Amino acid sequence: MKTTLKNFVLLVAFSYVIQTGISCAAGVVAAAFIPLLGALWFEEKNSDHKFFFKVKTPDSNTSEFTGNEDLGGLNGTADFTGSFTNHDLQFTYVAGASKKGTYKGYINDASKEIKLTSDDATPKTMTLIKF
Repeated sequence: MKTTLKNFVLLVAFSYVIQTGISCAAGVVAAAFIPLLGALWFEEKNSDHKFFFKVKTPDSNTSEFTGNEDLGGLNGTADFTGSFTNHDLQFTYVAGASKKGTYKGYINDASKEIKLTSDDATPKTMTLIKF
């Protein structure tokens, strides 16, 4: 009889631990991703186009930034402002050469490639590669 009661108490305690562990694990949130934008980037299809980002809050998974695109040669530059949260990134051209519009995209885990799509009626895609 003692063995049966002891086994029952152990079974109840084990079940409690399992249930508590499962409910705690359900509340776990994925770790924040901090993109490393502070480098020279170039457009994959046109390496004369270079991008520079100045992040307001480095070492954070979310921040605003300013930047510019050097359009190469005598074509000037185009300024933009934007923000990111984890892998998601967006920016809008605000001044400079004929570049216009907003681009939204995703930066990969290694912070070496950004895939972007414009919000135009006919969307354009652009891939930036870290230099």
